[in-house]
Formats: sequence, structure tokens, C-alpha cells
Amino acid sequence: CACAPVLPRLVKDDGSVIDIRRHFVPGEDYFEYDPEAPHLALAEIAARPDRAAEVGARGAAKVRAGHTWTHRARQIVADLAAIA
Repeated sequence: CACAPVLPRLVKDDGSVIDIRRHFVPGEDYFEYDPEAPHLALAEIAARPDRAAEVGARGAAKVRAGHTWTHRARQIVADLAAIA
């Protein structure tokens, strides 16, 4: 099943949004939903499965391009080398 991830809108105590938005765009790479009304996002996905597949493919491609464990390990090694 090619489907887009559906994530809650995550807000910190200071009102800022969790930094997933630094790397991914709601509605383009994943679907965001209000925890008080998740049915709205689910209705949108159910009404447009073709769009859900497109969003899912776009988000998955972005993850594969720069957000895997391999990418994180390389960044950790680079960060450690910078402080050594």
C-alpha cells in the first residue's frame, strides 16, 4: 500500500512546532492532523487515495535521500571529528 504518513501536529510548550517542518512539508511530504480532529485528515486521504499515494511517495523519497540511519551515522561521525 503506497500511503502517506499521517502525523499529529506537534507543538512545544513555547508554541513552536516540532522541527519535522525543518525537513518535511505538511501536505507535500506527509499529512498533518489536529489531535482534536484526526477524522478530517483521514477523510481527506480517503477521498483522494491518488493524492495520498503521491504524498507518500514524495515523503519516502525525501527520507531515502537524506534521513536514513546511514545519514545520521555519517553526521554523528562528522560532528565527533569536528570536536576532536
